This record gives sequence, structure tokens and C-alpha cells, in this order.
Amino acid sequence: MWVQVGCDVRWHGLFSGFHTGWCFDAVGGECVAIEGLGWRVVRNASAWGAYIQIDDGGRFTVERITTVTEKKWILKFACVFILASGMVLPVFAQDKTAQVKDAPVKVNVGDAAMDGSALKPYTNLWKLSIIGKNGTTATAGAWTDDLRWVTVDGRKLLQRTQISAVSINSKATETINVFDPKTMAAVRSESRGLDGDYRVLEFDKTKIKRKVMDPAVRPTPTEDTLNVEAPVFDFYGGMYGMLLVNLPLRLGYSASLPAIEENTNAFTWVTATVTGREKASIGGGKQVEAWVVESNTSLGPMKFWLTKEAPYIIRLTFTGANGNTWSYDMV
Repeated sequence: MWVQVGCDVRWHGLFSGFHTGWCFDAVGGECVAIEGLGWRVVRNASAWGAYIQIDDGGRFTVERITTVTEKKWILKFACVFILASGMVLPVFAQDKTAQVKDAPVKVNVGDAAMDGSALKPYTNLWKLSIIGKNGTTATAGAWTDDLRWVTVDGRKLLQRTQISAVSINSKATETINVFDPKTMAAVRSESRGLDGDYRVLEFDKTKIKRKVMDPAVRPTPTEDTLNVEAPVFDFYGGMYGMLLVNLPLRLGYSASLPAIEENTNAFTWVTATVTGREKASIGGGKQVEAWVVESNTSLGPMKFWLTKEAPYIIRLTFTGANGNTWSYDMV
């Protein structure tokens, strides 16, 4: 006999890999297995992230169970269940900020999972702060971000322009990315510094034309063509969170995107994972609910606070090899 207190439960059959039993499809559309004597919460590093065994039965909910290895579970109180024996047992569900991530899905240029057709023009301004590994914080300048429509060779494209003014070294950089709004495929990117250095990339499927000028190395620019194994997104060329926000974000979602390294130009995959939902400041004492997306890039760990409404990228933190963290916060 099952007695339910405050939980909506539906039954399904399941073979869990360790036990054959039944599971419930609960709040997050997830399952746990039930079998055996006694009851306990089990953390399983080989198959299911966790399951509960109950002798006479019981009702409970879980937010998420997935097949991954060695993940920490943060549990919160969910429901109280009454067994036929009259025992009252507390059962717990996973906290939404501690969801176990999915296995990364490879998203290639042209895949339906990457869709920027809903993007709208905006202008944004971030304050740049540098947080030392010893905890000290210094205001380092400002960073502007502008998205607008442009027409190139008869094609209606989007152009993102970012300009930084870093006060600590009196240097500024400008990064321009031109891309197809539907597929987010890169068309052209350009980055320039105050020292006369610049890099221009023109993308044509698996061929990337490059023009690079670095006065510290040689007095004239170099030009060549880079052949890559598959079309790439211009992640390291300045797109970063602008790409990630156009993925089908949900808790635990993880995707790998083809890209080229910023310094070596080597073909690579960059992986990003949705790790939570948090309030993020948009300046003026206001906040919005944002997706938290984390990526261990080749430059260092990056963490984005993203929304599906303009200006999309609310906050960004980046930790460099020296342990200092650069924090971009809307003002």
C-alpha cells in the first residue's frame, strides 16, 4: 500500500544496470530504481548517478539522474513518504544548481542546435575588474559591445563590435565579428590593437584566409590560407558567449563547438556546460535571471551569465594562468 504526501508520481519500468525494478518519472522527468531490503540513498559511480532502495515502497521525487561518473550530489529535502509499515522517511532531491552535466553533444556549423535567428541589435557596456588570486580587486577599465545589422555582398548579416579600454596599461583593442544570424557561421573577423597590430580572418567553409600584422615581429603583414578539417565557429576570435546563448540551454546541457585556437590557429573543440540559474546584475540596482554556462577554454576557465533577451551576455569571468580573474559586469 502506497500513501502519498505532496508528490506527483508516474510509474515506468527500468533496468538500471545494477537492479531491475521500477522507477518514477518525477518533477524533472527523471528516474530512480527501487529494489531490495531496507532503504538507502546510493551514490553510484558506474551507472546511475543515484538511486533509492525501499522495502515496502514509498513515494519521492528527484530533479535529475544521469549516467555519468564520480559527481558530487547536493541534496535538498523534497517530500515525506509513509510506508505500509507506518515508518515516515525523509527523501531528498538534487539541488538545481548541482545538476550533473550531460555528455557533451558535438554541434557543427549548420546544425539545428545552433540557431541565432532570434537575435536582435543591442548596445551594452561592462565594467572590467581584475580580481587577484590574493583577493584584491582593481577596476581595470570598460568594455563596450554592440550588435547591429549589416549587408555584405547582398547578404543580411550581423556584426558584433567590441571595444576595450584597459586603464591599467592604457591599451585598447577592437574586435569585429561578422556572422550569419541563422547558423552563427563566421564570415569575417578582425581584431586590432593600438600598436598597429591586427588580424583579419575570412571564413569559407574549411578554408580561412588570414592577414596578420605584428610590427614587433616584421614591418609588413603576412597572408596565407588555413585549411581546417571542418567549418568552425569563431569562438576564440571574439564570439564566445554570443555563440553559447544560441544553444538550447537547459540545466546540465553540454555542447562542444569546432573552433580554431587564438594563438596557434590549430583546429580544436571547445566545450561549454550549463551549470545553473542565478540572478545577475544588469546595473542600476536591477537583476535578471540568467543561465550560468561554464567552459574550460584553452585560454583558461570562462563563466558566462546569459539570457535569451538582449543584450544576452550579462556577465563574464575569465581566470588566466596567473590565477587572476577578469570580471566583466554590466553597468
